[in-house]
Amino acid sequence: MGPAHSPGDLIVHVPDERVVFAGDLVFVGVTPIMWVGPVENWIAGLDRIIGLEPRLIVPGHGPTTGVAGVRAVRDYWQFVAAAVRQRLADGVGWQAAARDVVRSQHFSAQPFAAWDAPERIAINSATIARNDQGERGRVSDTARIRLLARMGELGAELQR
Repeated sequence: MGPAHSPGDLIVHVPDERVVFAGDLVFVGVTPIMWVGPVENWIAGLDRIIGLEPRLIVPGHGPTTGVAGVRAVRDYWQFVAAAVRQRLADGVGWQAAARDVVRSQHFSAQPFAAWDAPERIAINSATIARNDQGERGRVSDTARIRLLARMGELGAELQR
């Protein structure tokens, strides 16, 4: 299915039971985090899960869900990708784009605004920007630590 969250994204479909084990493509009640991307792969993977018409989805994070839970993650990615890309096109850096999006009234009005860890948008924004600049693949451990630090800074700002 990937790369999306990570290079090895996959699902397990049990058609006789109409169950999908979705791994880290589906997060329920918590903001997903994209380490590799591109976001289009993640959205395509979610669409594929929806197309299987499962009755039950076992996510990588959170409680079991149905197709509505998968659609919610897809809605998050569609919203965040468009909003971040608009800000990047306006000349804003990925950190400011993440901050602007998560603090916007439009974001606050979305169901996913109530999910845990909204500060993960910092890493998602960085990954979208990196992918859009043609950089693909896994980030180095050092870069990952820097991204986690930026995410922590945004989380602290959001707590104030």
